[in-house]
Amino acid sequence: MRSAWLVLVLALLVTGTISWYAWSSAETQDRLRFQNLVQKNQAILQNRMETYIALLQGTAGLFEASDDVSREEFRSFVEGLDLRRRYPGIQGIGFSLRVQAEWKEPVTAEMRRSGEAKFRIWPDSPRDDLFPIVYLEPMDRRNRAALGFDMLTSAARREAMERARDTGRPAATGRLRLVQEIDLHKQAGFLIYLPVYRQGRPAGTLDERRAALAGFVYCAFRADDLLQGTLGSNPNLAVEVYAGAASLRNLLHRSHAPGVVGPEPHFQSTQRFDVAGHPWTLAFSTLPAFEAGSNRDQVALLLALGLLASLSLFGILRSQAAARAQAETASDAKDRFMAMLSHELRTPLTPVLAVLARLERAGLEALPASVRNGLAVIRRNVELEARLIDDLLDLTRVAQGKLELRRGPADLRQVLDHAIEASARPGDGPQVVTEIGDGDLRLRADAPRLTQVFWNLLSNARKFTPPGGTVRVRAWREGGDLVAQVSDSGMGIEPELLPQVFDAFQQGQRHDLRRFGGLGLGLAISKSIVELHGGSLSVASDGRGRGSTFTVRLPSGRPASLPETREVAPAPLPPEPAEIRPEKPLRILLVEDHADTAEAMADLLRATGYQVMVAGSVSEGMALADAALQGRRRDDRIDLVLSDIGLPDGSGLDLMSELSQRYGLRGIALTGYGMEEDVARSREAGFSRHLTKPVNLEQLETAIRQVAG
Repeated sequence: MRSAWLVLVLALLVTGTISWYAWSSAETQDRLRFQNLVQKNQAILQNRMETYIALLQGTAGLFEASDDVSREEFRSFVEGLDLRRRYPGIQGIGFSLRVQAEWKEPVTAEMRRSGEAKFRIWPDSPRDDLFPIVYLEPMDRRNRAALGFDMLTSAARREAMERARDTGRPAATGRLRLVQEIDLHKQAGFLIYLPVYRQGRPAGTLDERRAALAGFVYCAFRADDLLQGTLGSNPNLAVEVYAGAASLRNLLHRSHAPGVVGPEPHFQSTQRFDVAGHPWTLAFSTLPAFEAGSNRDQVALLLALGLLASLSLFGILRSQAAARAQAETASDAKDRFMAMLSHELRTPLTPVLAVLARLERAGLEALPASVRNGLAVIRRNVELEARLIDDLLDLTRVAQGKLELRRGPADLRQVLDHAIEASARPGDGPQVVTEIGDGDLRLRADAPRLTQVFWNLLSNARKFTPPGGTVRVRAWREGGDLVAQVSDSGMGIEPELLPQVFDAFQQGQRHDLRRFGGLGLGLAISKSIVELHGGSLSVASDGRGRGSTFTVRLPSGRPASLPETREVAPAPLPPEPAEIRPEKPLRILLVEDHADTAEAMADLLRATGYQVMVAGSVSEGMALADAALQGRRRDDRIDLVLSDIGLPDGSGLDLMSELSQRYGLRGIALTGYGMEEDVARSREAGFSRHLTKPVNLEQLETAIRQVAG
C-alpha cells in the first residue's frame, strides 16, 4: 500500500512539473508574440512620422529656393506630392507668414487680390508679430476654414513654433484641436512646424535665427485619420497613442474601446519615442482574440491527462495487489506516455547558436553521423534566417536611401571567387564553370557588398538549376567597364515576368515560391547595390525551361558623370593579436537581460576559457563594475564589457559611456539593432565593436581578441 501512495505522489510531481514547463513555454511564446506585435506597430508609426518630417523638409526647401513663393506655385508643389494617395492621414501642408502688425492690412489686401476674397487675419492680437496661415493645401472645405488664423495666439502652437524658430529643427505640438474641425464629430490633432528663414540672412545664433525668421511651413494632422490609417485595427492588439505622458488630456488615438480591451489584459507594454522634439507614448494591450490564439489552454488538457493517468495507476496498484505484473505494465505505459509528452513539449533553454557552438567546441567527431547532419541542418537554417533578416534590413536601408558603400581597392576576380565559394552547398547540384579573362579586373568598390550581389545571383542560379545542369560565370573588361555574367541552364523566366524580377518580394509564379522558398528580396537589393556603384544589373531569358542570364556592368573607376555616393571609411580596428593565452584569463562583464541568453553566453564564454560576471540590467552592471574596480573586492577586475543595448532600466549605450568615462573600460555591443546609425551610436557611446545578433563563436572570439588585445 505504501508503494502505491509513493507512486501516486511521484506521478503527481511529474505531472505537475511537465505541466509547469508546458505553461512556461506557452507563456514565453505568447510574450514573444506580443513583443513582436509591439515592435512592428512602433516601427510602422516611427517610420511614417519620419516620412512626414522629410516631406515637411522638402516643402521648406521650396521657400529656401525662392524669395517669393506664390500661392499658385505652392498649390502646384503640393498637388505634385499627391498627399491623399501617397501620404494618407495628413490633413494639409501650409505656410504661416510672419507679418508685422503695421503690415496686417496690406497683407490682407494682397491675399484678397490673389483670389481669397474673404481673407482676414484672425483673431485680433496685440502682438507686434502675427503669423497668419496664408497657404494651406489641398484647399478643401476644412482647410479653407483655417486660412488667416494667427497661430501664435494659441499657447499650444506658440510653444512649438518658438522651439522650431530657436532650434531650426522640426517641432511638434502636443494634443490640440485643429481649427479645421468644423463638423459635429471632432478629432484630436497635432501640428509639426519647420522654420523658414529669409534668404541671405545669417541664422547661426539664436538672435540671428529670431531676426531672420520669415515664417513656418507646417503639417496638420487629424489624429484618428492618421493613426487609424497607419496602424489599422489589429484583432489581437489594442493601441493607445498619447502626445506626451499617458493621460486622458494627451490622448491622440485609441484603436479599441476600453470595454473591448477588458479590465486586465494579459500583456501590456508602454513604449516611448520622440516625434519632432515632442515625446510620444504608445500603450499596447492584448485583446481576447490574442488569448484565443494561445497554447496555454492545452496545458489544462495535459494536466487533466496526467492526473487521470496518475489516479488510474494509483487505483490499479491499490486494488490489484495480486496483479503486480499488470500494474508494472501500466506503469511502463504511463512512463512512455509521460516521456513522449516531455519530448514534444520541451523547449530549448538556451539560444540555438550558443548550444551549437558549445557542441562544436566539445567536438563533433564523437557524435553519430545522423546527429552531426542534424546539427548542420540547424546551423544552415539559422544562417538562412539571419540572411533573411539582413535582406529585410538592407531593403529598409535602400528604401530610406541609407545604404552606404565602403569603397576601396577591389579585384572582381577575387570577388567572384569568394561568391562562388560562399554560395556552394553540400550535395549534388549543377556544375559551375568559370570563364574569367586574364586582363586587369581591378576597380574601386565595396568588395563585401559586391560579393553579396554575386552570392545572390549564384545562389539563385544553383537553386533554380537541377542537378546535371550548368551555371556559367564569365567576366571581362569592356572599354572602361567591367562586365560579369552569371548564366544557368535552369527553369528560366517567362517574358511577362522579366520586368518584375528586380521588384522586392517578387519570385516568379506562386508554385516557385512554395517550391524554392525565400522572400524575393535578394535581386532588388543586388540591383540597388550595383546602381550605387554607378553600374547596372540586367536579366535576359528565352522563356521557361531555357535558363537565364544576369549581367552586371560596373565602371572600373569613378567617372565624374556618375552620381555622387557617400563613401564611408571603415572604422580602424586594432591588429588581431597572436593566439597567446594570457597568464590570467580575461575577466568579462556580460550584461544581458534575457535570462536564457545570459546563461548560454556565460556558459559558452567560460567553456572558452574566460571568467564571466553576469548582470541583467544597467544598475546591476554598474554595481558589479563599482564593486570590482573600486577596491571592494581585492582580486576582482574587469577586462572587457559585453552588453546588450536594450535593457529593462535603461540603455547599454548609457552603461558603456559611464563605464568608459569612469574606468576606461572597452566593450563590445551585442544587439539585434544593425543599421548604420545603430553602429554609429555604439561607437559614440564607447563600444569598440558592434556585433549584430545572431553572433557565432568565431565572430565573438575574434572581436574579443581585437578589442581586449
